[in-house]
Amino acid sequence: TPGGTGSLGMVSDFPILSGLALFLIYLNPTGIVEPHTHPNAAELNYVINGKVRFTVFGPSGEVETSEIGKGQVFFVPSGYFYYLENPDNMSAGTVASFFNNENPEFIGIVGGLSSYSDEVLGSVFNKEPNSFSTLPRQIKDIFIASGT
Repeated sequence: TPGGTGSLGMVSDFPILSGLALFLIYLNPTGIVEPHTHPNAAELNYVINGKVRFTVFGPSGEVETSEIGKGQVFFVPSGYFYYLENPDNMSAGTVASFFNNENPEFIGIVGGLSSYSDEVLGSVFNKEPNSFSTLPRQIKDIFIASGT
């Protein structure tokens, strides 16, 4: 996408990854990995180059946002909702994400919200259902988006 690219390494491609998976994310300037969760896998992220800002939402309502650079890591426990972005509008960044499951599930906010009716969203967010009638509906997750 205009926001960047991603490549997944799984046991089907690399048998040595039994029980593990690797995702290499290249984020263009202002690229964003959409808010998502991995219900079956914890994730350790290593910044190869550039910088990344991440926000993690914990199950008790806690929120952590940090910006890290080349050679630094951040961890996301299984089931936590989070996203990451390249805050730089001039330079790209690369992140390697390591999962403790050889088939990590991905549940993104775009596909997730699109699957609910206006009535359900209205009830969850305490809004009138017609507030969501103009919400663009996507059949699948966007995964990497452009921040511009």
